[in-house]
Order: sequence, then structure tokens, then C-alpha cells
Amino acid sequence: MRVPTWYSGWRRPIWIASLVAILALNLLNFQLAFYQTGVNPRLILPYHLNVLLGWLISIGFALWFAVLIHWEFRNSPRSLASTLFLPVVEGLVSSVSALSRSFYFLHTVPYFFAVGAKWANAHFALTYRRLATLLACWAVCFAISLVLVQFLRIHVYFLAYEPAFFSVPGEKSVFATPTVGAELSNQIKPMAREISKLFVDRWIGLEGVLAVSSYPQVGLPLLAEGLQEDPKKGSAGLYQRISKSRAEISERFTFGTLPGITGVLFYSGSLTMVIFGTMLVTLMMIGTEFAALRFTANPLLASLMALGMANVVCQNNFPYLAAVYVAQLWVAVAFVWLVQRTAPQPTGATQQV
Repeated sequence: MRVPTWYSGWRRPIWIASLVAILALNLLNFQLAFYQTGVNPRLILPYHLNVLLGWLISIGFALWFAVLIHWEFRNSPRSLASTLFLPVVEGLVSSVSALSRSFYFLHTVPYFFAVGAKWANAHFALTYRRLATLLACWAVCFAISLVLVQFLRIHVYFLAYEPAFFSVPGEKSVFATPTVGAELSNQIKPMAREISKLFVDRWIGLEGVLAVSSYPQVGLPLLAEGLQEDPKKGSAGLYQRISKSRAEISERFTFGTLPGITGVLFYSGSLTMVIFGTMLVTLMMIGTEFAALRFTANPLLASLMALGMANVVCQNNFPYLAAVYVAQLWVAVAFVWLVQRTAPQPTGATQQV
């Protein structure tokens, strides 16, 4: 796939502008919570701009980095080792900004899969020494992201801290009342215990099946209600009632348990619906990944999209949000395809399909 001819001349300003935009938006997100786990936005922008900014933080900037790294590799293959450190930085910044322990993983691990699948083309630029350095850096930053996210969650969730870099127009209250008895000292132990169970205490799909299958009113009407449910219901949503979630409705926070795609489909009470529904969703994800490869020829981009979709489907609660997420991915693929189409075909070259 051709690299736009203007990229070589503008590569430095493009990289600088991208890095500045990522840092600036994530800093704003830290205060205004456009996209933070469990935290309601402190500022609602017109024309649904919160959705766009939240998407940029959750996956948009990660996809843009994948595009730039791929272009850089096509222009200068030897630069691959140095450019692969940048997703590590982006993943660390976005995970801390969004209070998400999974963002770092979702934004960086796809590169290992993509490079491993294309190792025959990448091994000359990634010596074993450089690869070991990259892996060590990834592991250190992963530990840093977990510590920082947990530290901030203690302050935001339990100590009711709100960053105040500048005033928020029209905000009713700037600082929330701290939870009674919440102190940093008595929250470190439970947070450390939460980290220790991070990879074994996540039973979203199984919990969804158990909760929904025991609900007495499953059927097509319940499935229709679940598919059309407004995400703004948050803690008062359908599955929160089914699972008897103990999450309280708050002006500042929205917490809840997640059914996953299997739980949502089982609202119908039909195993056939679950089997064919899961099959269709899987085919949709595979089709989106193949479309990304077909129209952009960028395995980094396709790998990021694949893992992002898998995470959204696994933790699905409101199908509407999942549909919007996939639609945004298709828009991103179309955008990259159009940009790369601006690159003129070399004289005498034959376009490869």
C-alpha cells in the first residue's frame, strides 16, 4: 500500500502535532472525564462532541499511531524499533487518563501480534537486543500504569477527589463530599487485593449467563428492550435490575456489572438465538478486521481494531454503544483508505490487490 507523498515532507510536524494533541486531550480528560471508567462527564459539549473525544481517547489516537508507525516503517524500515516505543507511551497516558487498567493492554499488545505475524518482514529491524529492550520497557510501563490507575482510583472513587486545573462552565459542584471514613491508608490494602485478583476475578460472560438464565421473564420482548435500551440509564439499566447489582445511582459516578454479548442475547431465552447471534457478531468482527487489512494494508491497524472489538463485545451491556463503536471503526478505515489513495502510483507500477 502506498504512503502519501506529503508524509515525508511533513512527518516531523505530524508527529509533533499528534503527540501534543494526545497529551492535551488526555490532560483535559483527567479533569473533565470525557471518557473515564465509572466517572460521569463533568462537561457536556454540544453536537455530541463528548462521543468523539471519548472515542479518540479509547481507541482513536491508538489507531492514528498505528497508521503513522506503518507509514514510517514503509518509508524507513529501520525506524521500526524506535517507533514501537511510542504506543507504549500512548497506552500509558490513555490508561491513566481514563482510569482504565485495560487500555494499556489493549493499545500495546496488538503490536506484538501484528509484528509476530509479519516477523519475516520485521526481524531485520528488530534485533533480539532491541526486542528485549522493548519488552522490558513495556513491562515497566505496564506496572506503572497499574500503580497510577489504582492510586487515582483510590482518590477519585473513595476519597471523592476532583482535579481542578480550571473552572468548568455551568458546573453545579466542583468538589464532592468525601466518603465517610475513607482515607488513603485504609484503602491501599483493598486496592492491592483487587490488583492481585485482576486476571482471575473477571467472570463477565459466566456471570451474565447465570444471572439472565435465572431471570423469570426472559423472552423476545426482553431482548427487544435490551437492544433498544438507552445507555443514559446507566446504573438503572435493565441488566442492573436482572443481576440485582448493588451499585448506587450517583450524580458523579455510574457503576454497574456487565452481562457480555452472551448474556444480552440470552435475554431472548433461546439458545438458538445465542448461537446464531454470537456467530453473526463474530463474523461481523472478522469482516471488519479483514476490511481493515484489505483497504489499508496495515496489520497494526487491523490488530488494534480486532482486540478493541473483542473487548467491547466481551463487556457489552448496551448494544447501541457497541454498534456505534464498530461504525466508528469503519469510518476510520474509510478515512485511512482515502488518505492513502491520495498517494500517486509510481510510473509503470502495478497495483496489487
